[in-house]
Amino acid sequence: MKHLILTRFNVGLYNLYKSSIKEYRKIITVPSRCGYMTKKLTIIKEDDKKYEPLQWMVDRKKIFLNYCYKSIINQTEKDFEWLIFFDKETPVKELAFYKGLENDNIKIFITNEKKLKKERLEIIKKILLQNKNDYVITTRLDNDDSLHKNFVLITKIMAKKMLGIWELPFAINFPIGYCHDTINKETRLSPFEESNPFISVVEKSNMDIKTVLQGQHLSISNKMNTKQVIEDIHYWIRIIHKHNVSNRMPSGSKVKISKSFF
Repeated sequence: MKHLILTRFNVGLYNLYKSSIKEYRKIITVPSRCGYMTKKLTIIKEDDKKYEPLQWMVDRKKIFLNYCYKSIINQTEKDFEWLIFFDKETPVKELAFYKGLENDNIKIFITNEKKLKKERLEIIKKILLQNKNDYVITTRLDNDDSLHKNFVLITKIMAKKMLGIWELPFAINFPIGYCHDTINKETRLSPFEESNPFISVVEKSNMDIKTVLQGQHLSISNKMNTKQVIEDIHYWIRIIHKHNVSNRMPSGSKVKISKSFF
């Protein structure tokens, strides 16, 4: 059973920033032969600065290495591939750094927002053609989140358990995890989420594959049978930081993450 973890690192970041910048015309007193001139200034609003690509990449690299990358390289089950997609406008120096992380498990791909969906599916199909696996698991992972060291192992165990019981495709979901605030240095339990960002989809390894990215993660459990894995151990951490767009700390109980998580 092939297991693919899919991460969109920064695809679309540069276009997002360009579209967020608002331009205004303002009369300013600039010396000229005519006395005054109208000069067009670009004003970057405070809310848009979080998308400034250079700073975004610097900040995200720290979180990625400390939480996301660390959790993947420490997986106890090594039979998986992590496909990470970067925007074609990513600076060469930055791409070289991430390309340097490639190994048998980690693969880096360059694309753009328009081609991402098509090229990602083509890459996945090519991988499946090269492997003799009847089934494939695809898991979505944001570049600022973490997986428990046994995430891949337990997901595979649950997937194999449900084969023959449920029709394909079906999903595997860990509904409760941790939320860690990097600013206030506190961790809380998440609320129960029946279709969260860490959900996985199990499918037949053929050319009709749609993957876990066939739609918004919130809708996956409405489309197919979903195995909700509830254990004393929690298998993911959602990282809350200054660049989060929508995530906020829940009001759940304060907890400490065991060192054995990684």
